[in-house]
Amino acid sequence: MIKIYLDNQPFEKPESWADVPSERLPDLLRLLYFTPESGSNYLEIIRLALNAKPGQWKKLMQKHFSPNMGEKAREANAVVLHGFYQSLNWMETEPIHKQPFPYVEVEQVRFIGPNQTLRLILPEERFLTMSFGELTDAYIHFLAYIRQLVPGNEQLNLLIATLCRPERSSKEKQSLDWNGDAREPYNEYIVKERASLVAGLDEAVKMAILLYFAGNIKTVLDQYTVVGEGDGEPEAYPAQGLVKNGHLLAEKGIFGTLQQTKATNVHEVLLFLEEHRNDLLAEAERNQAEA
Repeated sequence: MIKIYLDNQPFEKPESWADVPSERLPDLLRLLYFTPESGSNYLEIIRLALNAKPGQWKKLMQKHFSPNMGEKAREANAVVLHGFYQSLNWMETEPIHKQPFPYVEVEQVRFIGPNQTLRLILPEERFLTMSFGELTDAYIHFLAYIRQLVPGNEQLNLLIATLCRPERSSKEKQSLDWNGDAREPYNEYIVKERASLVAGLDEAVKMAILLYFAGNIKTVLDQYTVVGEGDGEPEAYPAQGLVKNGHLLAEKGIFGTLQQTKATNVHEVLLFLEEHRNDLLAEAERNQAEA
């Protein structure tokens, strides 16, 4: 945060999404991604970024853009305001690494009794307890959505349903098999059924989750160098490298069957793949030296 003063009134200007409180996030994303560009739109983005009260902001704008003020003075103020807006450009390009909110709520239709509100929890930062299978499937949905391989929001809804799941019961958390993930175990078939529930979420909320995933998937994949990722070869389908590595690991029985491999912690799998890659490179160097 950077403290600035407008008419001797203190405000804090955010420098990244981590500086933006979660309660202001949906409104900002709605203005950035789902509202036609306009002067009033830019002003509202600045107001929200500074957390200025509507009445307070209105007085500031009336003072510095009053019809009674000279045209040159108004133009000079507009230039300053435009420069300030430009300093917020990171909002349109920077992913969100910090959890934008802990959960979302959707309405679950019940055939018997009243509808039920279902609370879906977001994964923790850096996906510390995420399984390899969940990350692979989520990455597929993410790439398919941003490349629009399937037109519309189908893949976005699948991504959110993959990431956001109900909380485990207290009994499950007390089990010796619990892996620390607060969410119910990942099941791709349940995800497909639940995607219709998250379809009704506010578009700005969906965008926040999308940017949160984008920020953390980059952090996770940048943390490791694995065979099949980043080798410059074009992929025939989204996340081909991760899928291929999963099958190769299962064939060798490193983590067990394919299903057991998918259930293994993603960091454990990626760390093994990185170490395996280093072993292959070291062996290749030795063979070259001996040749």
